[in-house]
Amino acid sequence: VTGAPVDPQYPVVAAAQAGGLIGAAPARVITDLIGTLPDDILDIPRRDSDDAADDADSDGAQPATVGDWLEAHLTGMAGQTDPRSLAHHARDLHAALDQDGVLRDYDRRERERDLRLHDRVDGSASLRAELTAEAAEHLRTQLAAFGKPAPASDGVHDPRTPGQRRHDALVAMMTATARSGQVPDAAGFTSTIVLTMDADTYATAANRAGDDGLAIGTTARAGLAAQRLARTGHGYRVPADKAI
Repeated sequence: VTGAPVDPQYPVVAAAQAGGLIGAAPARVITDLIGTLPDDILDIPRRDSDDAADDADSDGAQPATVGDWLEAHLTGMAGQTDPRSLAHHARDLHAALDQDGVLRDYDRRERERDLRLHDRVDGSASLRAELTAEAAEHLRTQLAAFGKPAPASDGVHDPRTPGQRRHDALVAMMTATARSGQVPDAAGFTSTIVLTMDADTYATAANRAGDDGLAIGTTARAGLAAQRLARTGHGYRVPADKAI
């Protein structure tokens, strides 16, 4: 690659990193903070202060703007603390300097809130969501309550991955809601799940009702899932002619 040398966007950070004074993690904290602040804040002229010498860059130059001061101040602090403490301090500075920023983020999260369920031909689905802070806190609390590892049985620990436990917790949460009687009507009708299954599959599950469903065949597991759904609310069995 050829071309004229380009000056670094954050010269104080670049010099400290090149000199081995700070690592990549604190450098990222500093540049992320400065990069998220509006230019009208970064360009505010810096006032002289008694501690200005402490925030001078490696050449002894005093920061001329708030942006320059932030870079020099955080770079100096990065050599004295760990990245996590630096990140906490950076967030505090961000909140103090851009007090409207929190409100802007809140409005953006409200506008962009979204949940999409993409159905598959086999009845399963993938889920993607953009949650507000309120929705995320409700979900985190419920997942923590319903997604705990199952107690060890005969010395065997819960074999599920954390992701599988969260999936099963979501099912448990929706099942608890259905059983509570709090689910609203849908288009004037009671919310209903319609499950179509042949009698042999359901009967196979009935014969294995005491099994946990983990070590049996696919047909029996499908039947067990049907039985769990039937226990969720008021189930009605409707026989149908196989020729239909």
